[in-house]
Amino acid sequence: MKQVKIIVVMLFLAVFNFGFAQEVWHKNDVYLVSKGAIFKGGVDVTETLSEADKKAVFSQFKADEKLRKKNERALAKSQKEAKAAKKSLRQSEKALKKTREISAG
Repeated sequence: MKQVKIIVVMLFLAVFNFGFAQEVWHKNDVYLVSKGAIFKGGVDVTETLSEADKKAVFSQFKADEKLRKKNERALAKSQKEAKAAKKSLRQSEKALKKTREISAG
C-alpha cells in the first residue's frame, strides 16, 4: 500500500513540475521557459530574441532539466537506501531482543 502511495506522490510531483515554467539565467537576465516559449517579466520574448540567444536559453533550460532530474533520481535512491537501512535496523533490534529473551530465560 505504501508503494502505491509513493508512486502517486512521485507522479503528482512530476506533473506538478512540468506544468510550470522553469527559470533560466542568461546574460544576467532571468527568463522563464514554458512549453517552448521564453518569457521575461511576464512578456513572451521568444520572437524578439536573437537565434543565438534563443538557442542559449533553451540549451541552458535543457541542462538545468537534466541536472534537476539527476538530483531527483539521487534523492529517490537515497530515500530508498535510508528505508532499507531502517528496515535492517529494525530486524537487527528484533533479533537482539529475541537473543536477550532466550539467554535470560
